[in-house]
Amino acid sequence: MTLWLGLIMLVLLLMGFPMVVPLAVGTLFMMFTGMTFFGPDQMVSWMITGVGSWVLAAVPMFIFAADILTKGHTANRLLDLVDSFTRHLRGGLPITTAVSCALFGAVSGSTQATVVAMGGPMRPRLLAKGYPDSFALALIINASDVALLIPPSIGFIVYGVVMKTSIGDLFLAGILPGLLIMLLFALYCYIGARIQKITPEPKASWGDRLVALRRTLLPLGFPVLVVGGIYGGYFSAVEASAVAVAYAFVLEVIIYRQVSLRDLGSIALSTGLITAVVFVLVDVGAAFSQT
Repeated sequence: MTLWLGLIMLVLLLMGFPMVVPLAVGTLFMMFTGMTFFGPDQMVSWMITGVGSWVLAAVPMFIFAADILTKGHTANRLLDLVDSFTRHLRGGLPITTAVSCALFGAVSGSTQATVVAMGGPMRPRLLAKGYPDSFALALIINASDVALLIPPSIGFIVYGVVMKTSIGDLFLAGILPGLLIMLLFALYCYIGARIQKITPEPKASWGDRLVALRRTLLPLGFPVLVVGGIYGGYFSAVEASAVAVAYAFVLEVIIYRQVSLRDLGSIALSTGLITAVVFVLVDVGAAFSQT
């Protein structure tokens, strides 16, 4: 029976179903075949318990903060900063994309928000520079996955709740691997640009760099405030998520004025949809882990 369970889940994954489907089918398979003795009521109880942790309240809050930043101009400011230091290198534009994805991941903690924020401005620029569309899409999507490692990672919050592991320790453990993957992406972009013989852009002046840095000081304070607050013992992960929302609100609504109060309703709706997907995965995974 265990072999059949593994085979069914593998086939579903190879067919392109999202992870929640193999987990749900696997749990139902174990229940209806009698391999483990539990009924639907027990499975629902496990699912409710799986999303009952108070720490999971940080997930929608971080996603909401990321959506506010995506709606605003924080992503463009980060892009301008990185571009001013890398545009003169071979593969400068793809390197800018990879590093900016890591920076925005450190601001948002969300891979979905990073893909949206970086993909919008960078994909047309990569195509105009002569890079293939397949290269541009693959780079943006995969470089955005660094947000899973660099805190405040939503993935680490979910993993910490499910596995009962310290979220602060997970954040700390993800920093160096995240930076290493970012550097490997940059190296890959450099080698790929040399092979494709893509010419670099003119070098930015130090004046332009200082202007870009000054425009990015407030967004760069985001990970310092959130991660530093957690490790400094000033607030927990849930409290840090609330601070993240407040900081994003002040930044984009009050200071930059790129997001209006009317926009918050649609942003909250988007946050709710993404949160629902995450929570369904968590509760189905919790039930599967008990079978």
